[in-house]
Amino acid sequence: MKKTTMVLTGILTLSILTVSLFLIWNSTNPPLPQQKSTVNTLPHNLVNTVSHKSQSLPIDDVKNSGTFSNLQAFHSIKLNAMSPDIKLVTGDEYALEYKIHDREFVNTFEILDGVLYFDTGFEFEFDVDYGNFFITITVPTDVSLETVDIKTVAGKIYTDVPVINAASLISTSGKIKVEKSTIKTLNAKSTSNNIDVNGFITDVDIHSTSGDCTVISEQLQGNIKTVSGKIKVETNENAISASSFGKVNYSGNNKGYRYEYNGNVVLNLDSVSGKIIIKSWLGL
Repeated sequence: MKKTTMVLTGILTLSILTVSLFLIWNSTNPPLPQQKSTVNTLPHNLVNTVSHKSQSLPIDDVKNSGTFSNLQAFHSIKLNAMSPDIKLVTGDEYALEYKIHDREFVNTFEILDGVLYFDTGFEFEFDVDYGNFFITITVPTDVSLETVDIKTVAGKIYTDVPVINAASLISTSGKIKVEKSTIKTLNAKSTSNNIDVNGFITDVDIHSTSGDCTVISEQLQGNIKTVSGKIKVETNENAISASSFGKVNYSGNNKGYRYEYNGNVVLNLDSVSGKIIIKSWLGL
Protein backbone atom coordinates (compact mmCIF):
# COMPACT_ATOMS: atom_id res chain seq x y z
CA MET A 1 0.00 0.00 0.00
CA LYS A 2 2.83 2.37 0.91
CA LYS A 3 4.63 1.51 -2.33
CA THR A 4 1.47 2.26 -4.38
CA THR A 5 1.05 5.64 -2.63
CA MET A 6 4.64 6.58 -3.46
CA VAL A 7 4.14 5.70 -7.16
CA LEU A 8 0.94 7.77 -7.39
CA THR A 9 2.67 10.71 -5.68
CA GLY A 10 5.53 10.49 -8.18
CA ILE A 11 3.19 10.45 -11.18
CA LEU A 12 1.25 13.47 -9.84
CA THR A 13 4.50 15.41 -9.25
CA LEU A 14 5.72 14.64 -12.80
CA SER A 15 2.38 15.76 -14.31
CA ILE A 16 2.47 19.08 -12.41
CA LEU A 17 6.06 19.66 -13.56
CA THR A 18 5.16 18.94 -17.23
CA VAL A 19 2.20 21.36 -17.19
CA SER A 20 4.34 24.06 -15.57
CA LEU A 21 7.06 23.72 -18.18
CA PHE A 22 4.48 23.91 -21.00
CA LEU A 23 2.94 27.10 -19.56
CA ILE A 24 6.37 28.70 -19.26
CA TRP A 25 7.31 27.78 -22.87
CA ASN A 26 3.94 28.98 -24.21
CA SER A 27 4.29 32.38 -22.49
CA THR A 28 7.77 32.95 -23.93
CA ASN A 29 6.99 31.53 -27.43
CA PRO A 30 3.63 32.91 -28.65
CA PRO A 31 2.12 31.22 -31.75
CA LEU A 32 3.09 32.65 -35.12
CA PRO A 33 0.47 34.84 -36.79
CA GLN A 34 -1.48 33.33 -39.69
CA GLN A 35 0.02 34.21 -43.07
CA LYS A 36 -2.23 35.15 -45.94
CA SER A 37 -1.68 33.07 -49.10
CA THR A 38 0.72 34.64 -51.55
CA VAL A 39 -0.06 32.35 -54.49
CA ASN A 40 -0.10 34.45 -57.65
CA THR A 41 -2.19 34.55 -60.80
CA LEU A 42 -3.05 36.69 -63.80
CA PRO A 43 -6.07 39.01 -64.11
CA HIS A 44 -8.17 39.63 -67.20
CA ASN A 45 -6.67 41.87 -69.89
CA LEU A 46 -3.37 42.12 -68.07
CA VAL A 47 -0.92 44.77 -69.24
CA ASN A 48 2.73 43.93 -68.62
CA THR A 49 3.45 46.25 -65.69
CA VAL A 50 5.55 43.90 -63.57
CA SER A 51 9.19 42.84 -63.94
CA HIS A 52 10.36 41.14 -67.10
CA LYS A 53 10.95 37.90 -65.18
CA SER A 54 7.42 37.39 -63.87
CA GLN A 55 3.79 38.24 -64.47
CA SER A 56 1.41 37.59 -61.61
CA LEU A 57 -1.26 39.02 -59.27
CA PRO A 58 -3.31 37.68 -56.29
CA ILE A 59 -5.14 34.40 -56.85
CA ASP A 60 -8.49 35.92 -55.76
CA ASP A 61 -8.82 37.57 -59.19
CA VAL A 62 -9.20 34.18 -60.90
CA LYS A 63 -12.58 32.41 -61.08
CA ASN A 64 -13.74 29.16 -62.72
CA SER A 65 -13.42 30.61 -66.21
CA GLY A 66 -11.49 33.32 -67.94
CA THR A 67 -9.78 34.57 -71.09
CA PHE A 68 -6.28 36.04 -70.91
CA SER A 69 -4.73 37.62 -73.98
CA ASN A 70 -1.45 39.41 -74.69
CA LEU A 71 0.42 37.37 -72.09
CA GLN A 72 4.10 37.77 -71.44
CA ALA A 73 6.19 35.43 -73.63
CA PHE A 74 7.04 32.00 -72.24
CA HIS A 75 9.14 29.12 -73.55
CA SER A 76 7.92 26.30 -71.28
CA ILE A 77 4.65 25.09 -69.78
CA LYS A 78 3.93 23.23 -66.54
CA LEU A 79 0.22 22.42 -66.13
CA ASN A 80 -1.63 20.20 -63.68
CA ALA A 81 -5.45 19.94 -63.76
CA MET A 82 -8.24 17.57 -62.75
CA SER A 83 -11.16 17.58 -65.20
CA PRO A 84 -10.63 19.88 -68.21
CA ASP A 85 -9.45 18.96 -71.69
CA ILE A 86 -6.07 20.54 -72.43
CA LYS A 87 -5.29 22.07 -75.83
CA LEU A 88 -1.95 23.54 -76.84
CA VAL A 89 -2.34 25.37 -80.16
CA THR A 90 -0.86 28.20 -82.23
CA GLY A 91 -2.21 31.68 -82.94
CA ASP A 92 -1.21 35.33 -83.15
CA GLU A 93 -0.15 35.83 -79.52
CA TYR A 94 0.47 34.20 -76.15
CA ALA A 95 -2.93 33.56 -74.58
CA LEU A 96 -4.84 31.28 -72.24
CA GLU A 97 -8.57 30.56 -71.98
CA TYR A 98 -10.15 28.17 -69.53
CA LYS A 99 -13.38 26.89 -68.01
CA ILE A 100 -13.14 24.43 -65.13
CA HIS A 101 -15.57 22.51 -62.90
CA ASP A 102 -17.44 24.43 -60.18
CA ARG A 103 -15.64 22.36 -57.55
CA GLU A 104 -12.26 22.78 -59.23
CA PHE A 105 -10.22 25.81 -58.25
CA VAL A 106 -7.04 27.51 -59.45
CA ASN A 107 -4.06 27.13 -57.13
CA THR A 108 -1.40 28.73 -59.31
CA PHE A 109 -1.48 30.79 -62.50
CA GLU A 110 1.66 32.73 -63.30
CA ILE A 111 4.51 33.22 -65.73
CA LEU A 112 7.87 33.06 -63.97
CA ASP A 113 11.28 33.11 -65.67
CA GLY A 114 9.77 32.11 -69.00
CA VAL A 115 7.64 29.25 -67.62
CA LEU A 116 3.81 29.28 -67.63
CA TYR A 117 2.50 27.61 -64.47
CA PHE A 118 -1.15 26.58 -64.15
CA ASP A 119 -2.27 24.28 -61.35
CA THR A 120 -5.72 23.40 -60.01
CA GLY A 121 -7.21 21.56 -57.04
CA PHE A 122 -10.55 19.77 -56.64
CA GLU A 123 -13.16 19.46 -53.88
CA PHE A 124 -14.31 15.85 -54.11
CA GLU A 125 -17.93 14.79 -53.60
CA PHE A 126 -19.79 11.56 -54.36
CA ASP A 127 -21.84 13.05 -57.21
CA VAL A 128 -19.29 14.15 -59.80
CA ASP A 129 -21.03 15.78 -62.76
CA TYR A 130 -19.38 16.28 -66.14
CA GLY A 131 -19.37 19.15 -68.61
CA ASN A 132 -17.44 20.96 -71.30
CA PHE A 133 -14.39 21.96 -69.28
CA PHE A 134 -11.19 23.03 -71.00
CA ILE A 135 -7.87 24.86 -70.84
CA THR A 136 -6.58 26.23 -74.16
CA ILE A 137 -3.06 27.63 -74.33
CA THR A 138 -2.03 29.56 -77.45
CA VAL A 139 1.50 30.41 -78.55
CA PRO A 140 2.61 32.29 -81.69
CA THR A 141 3.08 30.12 -84.78
CA ASP A 142 6.83 30.80 -85.04
CA VAL A 143 7.58 29.89 -81.41
CA SER A 144 9.51 26.77 -80.39
CA LEU A 145 8.79 25.49 -76.88
CA GLU A 146 11.55 24.04 -74.74
CA THR A 147 9.55 21.87 -72.34
CA VAL A 148 5.86 21.00 -71.99
CA ASP A 149 4.73 19.15 -68.86
CA ILE A 150 0.96 18.47 -68.76
CA LYS A 151 -0.89 16.23 -66.30
CA THR A 152 -4.66 15.73 -66.08
CA VAL A 153 -6.89 13.10 -64.50
CA ALA A 154 -10.05 13.09 -66.63
CA GLY A 155 -9.19 15.45 -69.48
CA LYS A 156 -7.93 14.89 -73.02
CA ILE A 157 -4.60 16.36 -74.14
CA TYR A 158 -4.05 17.76 -77.64
CA THR A 159 -1.21 19.69 -79.26
CA ASP A 160 -0.28 20.78 -82.75
CA VAL A 161 2.47 23.24 -81.81
CA PRO A 162 5.10 22.90 -84.57
CA VAL A 163 8.26 22.47 -82.46
CA ILE A 164 8.69 21.18 -78.89
CA ASN A 165 12.04 20.05 -77.55
CA ALA A 166 10.68 17.82 -74.76
CA ALA A 167 7.05 16.99 -73.94
CA SER A 168 5.54 14.98 -71.09
CA LEU A 169 1.80 14.37 -71.58
CA ILE A 170 0.03 12.32 -68.91
CA SER A 171 -3.71 11.63 -68.51
CA THR A 172 -5.40 8.96 -66.41
CA SER A 173 -8.57 8.50 -68.47
CA GLY A 174 -8.29 11.07 -71.26
CA LYS A 175 -7.11 10.60 -74.84
CA ILE A 176 -3.73 12.04 -75.85
CA LYS A 177 -3.21 13.34 -79.39
CA VAL A 178 -0.15 14.92 -81.01
CA GLU A 179 -0.75 16.26 -84.50
CA LYS A 180 1.89 17.55 -86.95
CA SER A 181 4.43 18.40 -84.25
CA THR A 182 8.19 18.00 -84.27
CA ILE A 183 9.18 16.73 -80.83
CA LYS A 184 12.67 15.58 -79.91
CA THR A 185 11.63 13.69 -76.77
CA LEU A 186 8.04 12.58 -76.07
CA ASN A 187 6.81 10.95 -72.87
CA ALA A 188 3.10 10.05 -73.08
CA LYS A 189 1.06 7.97 -70.64
CA SER A 190 -2.66 7.12 -70.38
CA THR A 191 -4.27 4.43 -68.27
CA SER A 192 -7.57 3.83 -70.04
CA ASN A 193 -7.58 5.81 -73.29
CA ASN A 194 -5.83 6.00 -76.63
CA ILE A 195 -2.58 7.76 -77.52
CA ASP A 196 -2.33 9.02 -81.11
CA VAL A 197 0.91 10.60 -82.36
CA ASN A 198 1.43 11.86 -85.91
CA GLY A 199 4.45 14.06 -86.52
CA PHE A 200 8.23 14.02 -86.52
CA ILE A 201 9.11 12.42 -83.20
CA THR A 202 12.68 11.36 -82.50
CA ASP A 203 12.59 9.61 -79.12
CA VAL A 204 9.45 8.18 -77.49
CA ASP A 205 8.47 6.65 -74.17
CA ILE A 206 4.76 5.79 -74.52
CA HIS A 207 2.71 3.68 -72.10
CA SER A 208 -0.99 2.76 -71.97
CA THR A 209 -2.79 0.10 -69.97
CA SER A 210 -5.95 -0.54 -71.97
CA GLY A 211 -5.81 2.21 -74.61
CA ASP A 212 -4.48 1.77 -78.14
CA CYS A 213 -1.22 3.49 -79.16
CA THR A 214 -0.80 4.72 -82.73
CA VAL A 215 2.46 6.42 -83.70
CA ILE A 216 3.32 7.73 -87.17
CA SER A 217 6.76 9.27 -87.55
CA GLU A 218 9.53 9.11 -90.13
CA GLN A 219 12.24 8.55 -87.54
CA LEU A 220 11.39 6.76 -84.34
CA GLN A 221 13.23 5.21 -81.43
CA GLY A 222 12.46 4.35 -77.83
CA ASN A 223 9.73 2.29 -76.17
CA ILE A 224 5.97 1.81 -76.68
CA LYS A 225 4.19 -0.45 -74.20
CA THR A 226 0.61 -1.51 -73.42
CA VAL A 227 -1.12 -4.20 -71.39
CA SER A 228 -4.21 -4.92 -73.48
CA GLY A 229 -4.17 -2.02 -75.93
CA LYS A 230 -3.19 -2.38 -79.58
CA ILE A 231 0.08 -0.87 -80.84
CA LYS A 232 0.25 0.46 -84.40
CA VAL A 233 3.43 2.02 -85.78
CA GLU A 234 4.23 3.55 -89.17
CA THR A 235 7.84 4.61 -89.62
CA ASN A 236 10.95 4.65 -91.76
CA GLU A 237 12.71 2.70 -89.03
CA ASN A 238 13.00 -1.08 -89.35
CA ALA A 239 15.36 -1.81 -86.42
CA ILE A 240 12.40 -2.91 -84.33
CA SER A 241 11.73 -5.49 -81.63
CA ALA A 242 8.07 -6.45 -81.00
CA SER A 243 6.49 -8.91 -78.58
CA SER A 244 2.84 -9.72 -77.67
CA PHE A 245 0.55 -12.68 -77.01
CA GLY A 246 -1.88 -10.79 -79.23
CA LYS A 247 0.39 -11.51 -82.24
CA VAL A 248 2.72 -9.28 -84.25
CA ASN A 249 2.12 -8.21 -87.85
CA TYR A 250 5.00 -6.64 -89.79
CA SER A 251 4.13 -4.96 -93.12
CA GLY A 252 1.26 -7.40 -93.72
CA ASN A 253 3.17 -10.50 -92.60
CA ASN A 254 2.18 -12.43 -89.48
CA LYS A 255 5.24 -12.85 -87.25
CA GLY A 256 3.60 -14.79 -84.43
CA TYR A 257 4.22 -13.65 -80.89
CA ARG A 258 7.55 -11.97 -81.53
CA TYR A 259 9.50 -10.09 -84.16
CA GLU A 260 13.17 -9.25 -83.72
CA TYR A 261 15.32 -7.20 -86.07
CA ASN A 262 18.65 -8.86 -86.84
CA GLY A 263 20.89 -6.09 -85.62
CA ASN A 264 20.94 -3.14 -83.25
CA VAL A 265 17.36 -2.50 -82.13
CA VAL A 266 16.33 1.14 -81.56
CA LEU A 267 12.54 0.77 -81.17
CA ASN A 268 10.92 -1.64 -78.69
CA LEU A 269 7.22 -2.50 -78.91
CA ASP A 270 5.78 -4.58 -76.09
CA SER A 271 2.23 -5.62 -75.16
CA VAL A 272 0.83 -8.36 -72.96
CA SER A 273 -2.26 -9.15 -75.04
CA GLY A 274 -2.71 -6.30 -77.51
CA LYS A 275 -2.06 -6.81 -81.21
CA ILE A 276 1.03 -5.11 -82.66
CA ILE A 277 0.93 -3.81 -86.24
CA ILE A 278 4.09 -2.44 -87.83
CA LYS A 279 4.20 -0.68 -91.17
CA SER A 280 7.78 0.09 -92.13
CA TRP A 281 8.15 2.35 -95.13
CA LEU A 282 11.49 0.62 -95.78
CA GLY A 283 9.88 -2.82 -95.96
CA LEU A 284 11.32 -5.98 -94.44
